[in-house]
Amino acid sequence: MPHEPTPSLPFGQTAVRYKDVPGFPGYRVGDDGSAWSCRKHPRNRKGRWIQMTPHFDKGYPLIYVYRDGRRYSRKIHTLVLNTFVGPCPIGMQCRHLNGQPADSRLTNLRWGTPKENMADAVSHGTLIGRRGRLNPWAKLTDIEILKIKHLWMTKGFTTRRIAGMFGVSRTTILEILQGRSWIHVENPPGFVAPKQRKLTEEDRREILRLITKKYTHKEIAEQFQIDPSTVSRIIHPRERRSKVVVP
Repeated sequence: MPHEPTPSLPFGQTAVRYKDVPGFPGYRVGDDGSAWSCRKHPRNRKGRWIQMTPHFDKGYPLIYVYRDGRRYSRKIHTLVLNTFVGPCPIGMQCRHLNGQPADSRLTNLRWGTPKENMADAVSHGTLIGRRGRLNPWAKLTDIEILKIKHLWMTKGFTTRRIAGMFGVSRTTILEILQGRSWIHVENPPGFVAPKQRKLTEEDRREILRLITKKYTHKEIAEQFQIDPSTVSRIIHPRERRSKVVVP
């Protein structure tokens, strides 16, 4: 049995709790935001628990984890919430309560709605300079978002057609119309957001089949008009776990 992670604790700090990461054997996270692995490789032949050094994506720490010979990138805050709280509810996302994306401690994380996340950004001042068209990664403007919503209200304009007009994916259009992005742009009078498609068992089997054909989560989400996180939950359903005493 690999040795338990035992980092040194500063004076006054309480003991850290560790749990195995669901779906990824050989990996653990701590409620302090640390990530650990006992996966054997040339630098860890005995399979000891070693703390992983994260990479950063737009300020968020992420690690690479392996399963069945395949490599996956996972943000640490997502792993911490999935492990200690449970999978992300549909339509929700991770909130950083102190506005610091690098702080992945459990006490700083919550599942919340996009509006709650936006409200956090406003209160922390992190939204300034990157909202909407001011975001350096944005492909659209506030005026174009309003046009998209008006087009959706016009008969004959599907999400696919609108996506083609603006040079973006259908998933992007759905996120705009369903209020998961660009939520600061007000809806025009009479606007009704499209409902997320309810999947059948046949749809779920087809999604699993497409995964084996190397389709990405985003490509599958566009095909079924659902959120990519829904695809992830179909592929990695939450397993019932009994309470385990960590050795």
